[in-house]
Amino acid sequence: MALFLMCTNITVGQNERSEDVKRIIDQIEQSLNGISIDEFLQQNYSKESNNRSIQTKFCTSDDDYEIDILDIIWINAPYTHIPGEIFTTIVQSGLGGVPINTILEFDLMINKFILKPYDAKPFFASNPTPNVTFLVTQNSGGGSVNIGMISFDFYIGPDDFTYSYPASVCVGTDFDVILFNAEGGVTYKLFEEDEYGNYTISIPGTTVGSDIEYHIDNGMAYETFTQRNFVISAEVFHSSTLPIDEVLCKIEKYFSVTIHPLPNVTLSASPNPACADDIVTLTAGPTPANSYTFYEYDDNLDVWSILASGSSNTYNISSPVNGTKYKVVVESTDGCIDENEVTIVVNPLPVVTLSASPQPACADDIVILTAGPAGAKNYEFFEFVSGSWVSLISSSSNTYNISSPVNGARYKVVVENIYGCEDDEEIAIVVNPLPVFTLTATPNPACENESVTLSTTLSGADSYSFYRYEIV
Repeated sequence: MALFLMCTNITVGQNERSEDVKRIIDQIEQSLNGISIDEFLQQNYSKESNNRSIQTKFCTSDDDYEIDILDIIWINAPYTHIPGEIFTTIVQSGLGGVPINTILEFDLMINKFILKPYDAKPFFASNPTPNVTFLVTQNSGGGSVNIGMISFDFYIGPDDFTYSYPASVCVGTDFDVILFNAEGGVTYKLFEEDEYGNYTISIPGTTVGSDIEYHIDNGMAYETFTQRNFVISAEVFHSSTLPIDEVLCKIEKYFSVTIHPLPNVTLSASPNPACADDIVTLTAGPTPANSYTFYEYDDNLDVWSILASGSSNTYNISSPVNGTKYKVVVESTDGCIDENEVTIVVNPLPVVTLSASPQPACADDIVILTAGPAGAKNYEFFEFVSGSWVSLISSSSNTYNISSPVNGARYKVVVENIYGCEDDEEIAIVVNPLPVFTLTATPNPACENESVTLSTTLSGADSYSFYRYEIV
């Protein structure tokens, strides 16, 4: 029986052979009627393939492998192409002549054999199985002829596995990688890529039922990361107890988790400081974002109460209170959340008073308007004329004199305190008319020592006061 053991990095022909291969080659030479394998190859093997080095050690977890038809050992004659030929393979050793075409089959499209190591696992999975030899048969219209042998070493490999991980997370949010239905006898490992591009950072796992969970710390130390790269592997190691090399069968799967930054949240209040009658507008950033949620802090209950939530990044406070704290929680377009706070300062309005003196006044009085409180930053007096307020004077003085008062006239003062807050007060003055009369003397002219009577044309007055003008 002619055998061809193809090992990784071992060349059949003139190259140096390992001790493991010599035993198989001796068997081949015994079946070649006493000639050496080198002589046989020189006579029968094409020059093109004479120093070919192909892989012969396979894990049952390996990918499919293409084998040129020239990479077999010819046992009857050198390969000659026959139009319409078809090749079949039968396991000759390692399973006892059972035809398993799914393991090694010929692909007419590429004119190569396809070795499917995974399909060999049900047959060779109990132990590493060296020297599994396939008989290659050429089938043509004239019948079938056995033309060669090809041998492989099969090693138990892990089954394919499934796992889950988040495609993206936010900075500060830990996450888990879960490997489902771990296979017995298989070692699973998870590594993260280090700063040099090597996967050296080992992450321990915890067995939960038939699964393995890996917890990944993703604290604020990763805020400069945009991506974290990992590899998860399933491994079965075969030691050198058999006369074959040690082999590590492994499936590796690489994946990446995108790290989204937290939103750079800002929160401002305008105006701030504010006056008690201002509408204070809270404005949050950044924009755009998925949502903005505004809160107010209740000192008595020690809780944050929600005010509004939605796509608007502003919120208006219509009755601001000094020292109140507000907060906004922003969800970015990546779904990441952060927050910020602001405390507003609200200054009181001046308590404004406005008086007129004298009041009521007479038409020839000078009416003095006096505003309070005293000591304010500014006082601006207004008169209501023809449907609008007309400014009379603006100064630090809290008084204003009206020299020609008019009954029913309206006046207003706007007082600005030291905080820049303003309030106003109004007053309407009452102005009474002067009496209209004439004064007569009878007789006039009069004689010396004659009595003269003074009288007015206005009767019914409250009082009459008569005066004499003396020239000194």
